[in-house]
Amino acid sequence: MTPTAQLLADIVLPAASFPEKDSLYCIGGPLNIIRKVIDVPECKSDWEINFTLAKRLTPLLFPGRA
Repeated sequence: MTPTAQLLADIVLPAASFPEKDSLYCIGGPLNIIRKVIDVPECKSDWEINFTLAKRLTPLLFPGRA
C-alpha cells in the first residue's frame, strides 16, 4: 500500500501484477506460458477478485437469488 493509494483510493483491490500470476498469451504465433516469478500472499488473481465481488453483489442486485 503506497502513500498515494492511501491518500487517493476509497477501495484498493489486492490485484496481482504481471510477475505474480501465471498466464497464457499468443501474439501471431504459438501459445506461450508465463509462470509466476514471485508469490505475494495478499494478492489475488483478477478472476478471484471478480468472482468474490459477484458473490457479494448478487444479493444486492438480485434480492431473490441469494
